[in-house]
Amino acid sequence: MGRRRGVVILFKRFKPQGIKTIGNAASIGLSMVLAIVIGFALGWWVDNTWPALTPWGKFAGLGIGIVAAYRNLYVLIKRIQREMDENERDKKL
Repeated sequence: MGRRRGVVILFKRFKPQGIKTIGNAASIGLSMVLAIVIGFALGWWVDNTWPALTPWGKFAGLGIGIVAAYRNLYVLIKRIQREMDENERDKKL
């Protein structure tokens, strides 16, 4: 019972906008890792499907995955900044 009460107090202290921002920030690591793994897996599949491309499929897939990971990072950071700016405007009104 004590732990649940602590969680309720925690959520009352944070406004919904703050919790959403924390959730977006926490998803950055997961989105980066998944983009790289999916890119590498696609490269591995290309290497196994067309053996003539053996090392280059993995390299290309890894490169595409890294680019996608940094794009995801950029998009998430812009979203967090926009939400923080909206929260600041709401506080001023």
